[in-house]
Amino acid sequence: PVFLTFLVGNARDRAEVFLNTNPIATVDQLVADLKATFENELTGKLKEAQFSRCRQERGESIETYFNRVRLLAAQAFRADSSEVMEKRSREAFLNGLDDSIRYNVKDKDPKTCREAFDEAIRQDILRDGTAASQQYLPTVALLEEMRSMKQE
Repeated sequence: PVFLTFLVGNARDRAEVFLNTNPIATVDQLVADLKATFENELTGKLKEAQFSRCRQERGESIETYFNRVRLLAAQAFRADSSEVMEKRSREAFLNGLDDSIRYNVKDKDPKTCREAFDEAIRQDILRDGTAASQQYLPTVALLEEMRSMKQE
């Protein structure tokens, strides 16, 4: 009953009808009925489209991207089994990773979304270490060249 104070218009009307016909319903059952009533096929299609376009943004951390993929999957494929949602999440996560690590992560063939996340973190650390060493190498080469010029 307290929950009804947060609802207005058609949602409140629908909730009152639902509770009148199901007086011992839980809040979760009421929310499920409201979702079924007001979330139509177009909403689901919109969430699926957002999910299919999900890519890691420039500067976005792997963890933030991972959480975004999981949230979109939960919204887009709510009716599917957890196995189907896991598979789709893993595929979308892998396909949307930044180009600099995507192929290395895919090459490890992670079986679960969590394994893909862990491998992406590992590859990101390796990439950052490689980038740092590559930045250092030209400095060393430059110093060597200066020494050789000085000796000449």
